[in-house]
Amino acid sequence: MEGSVADRKWLGFSVALHEAETEASARSAFRSLIDRYGLDTFACGSFDALDLASSSYLSVGWPDNFAKFYYGDQRLSPDPMRTIIPTAPGPVAWSDLLSSSRRGRAMRRSMEMSSDFGWRESLVIPLSPPATRRFIVSVKGPRGALSPEEREVLTRAGTAFYERLRSLDLTPSAQEDAIELTAREAACLTLIALGLSDEAVGDQLGISQATAHKHVENSKRKLRALNRTHAVAIAVRRRLVSL
Repeated sequence: MEGSVADRKWLGFSVALHEAETEASARSAFRSLIDRYGLDTFACGSFDALDLASSSYLSVGWPDNFAKFYYGDQRLSPDPMRTIIPTAPGPVAWSDLLSSSRRGRAMRRSMEMSSDFGWRESLVIPLSPPATRRFIVSVKGPRGALSPEEREVLTRAGTAFYERLRSLDLTPSAQEDAIELTAREAACLTLIALGLSDEAVGDQLGISQATAHKHVENSKRKLRALNRTHAVAIAVRRRLVSL
């Protein structure tokens, strides 16, 4: 791509973003830019690796059914990006993980699960210091790996997009409704947190071991937890159970 063409793209984006007075107009400017790089999906806001449902966004450009897919029961829990975002020192792409002998297999499996959306590349741009909850901009699309020059432009654009949204004083909103546990699910999870086994939980509550196990598994599913310990941590953090 010739420098003058890239400069014109950036100038048009910068002007449109500077003139944006609403989230919708800022979103339109950003979408117009990433579209020129073969990308069609984005999110800008706070990503919580430990509690996906607590992630909140200033702006999103997702397919209508993506939120249900990502936060739903069928989503691959150990999403490689989910474990990398909290500590990533800079922008990271799917293609980076595909070339990693340690994470490539998990990344390919994750991409297979999202194949209905046609994405082949994604770039996540961290905007705050490393933490389990941090501000990011992510972009996805059907194109192949991004070049270093393209990553640089997208990183600058993502950062500018985020700063513009912040200047509009928007309030991030959670993408998912509040999670609710039944009284029995909360009781089972509380006892699990105290170190009881499924059998002991059943004895304590006067239910079978299988029923106790089912309640705990239902809690894990609702909380999008990786394991029981993770489920307890999320439930306590969100004040769904008390110890």
